[in-house]
Amino acid sequence: MITKASLEAYRTKLEEQLVYVEGILQNFDELAGVRSPDIEVVAGEVKDIRSHPRTTQRPRAVPDATKQRRIRGVLSSVREILPELPDPFDKNDIMAKLWEKNSDLAGSVSAANLRNTLRILVKAGKINVEIEPTSTRCGRYSRKRAAELNEALIVNQ
Repeated sequence: MITKASLEAYRTKLEEQLVYVEGILQNFDELAGVRSPDIEVVAGEVKDIRSHPRTTQRPRAVPDATKQRRIRGVLSSVREILPELPDPFDKNDIMAKLWEKNSDLAGSVSAANLRNTLRILVKAGKINVEIEPTSTRCGRYSRKRAAELNEALIVNQ
């Protein structure tokens, strides 16, 4: 049953929530640099509410822990070992040869680095895709022979 006392208690509760929300909105406006009319705050308790640090406090530059840092030299190292690879080869053959030649670099090369390197080499026309890679098996690649490269140059001219 609704009584006058319960309605007055409900109104008081809503007014308290409204004061709280107005204080939060004022903080957002302050952070955005928007001038808004002063809001009357009951008992001054809302002024200390902060949802974000002040704009004068700049966040520190923290490196993203989920983003892998860039590894330089993978493409040039793979280009160097291409003549030494068996025909056809896959990414595992490349990694084995990288471990032989430069174990420091091979330790920091990820699967994504290697996929991107292979994609660049295919796009540049240095290697051919024999078998497309899938989620369950490695792709197989072969080197372009000098005759194939000369033929491609003649066709492109």
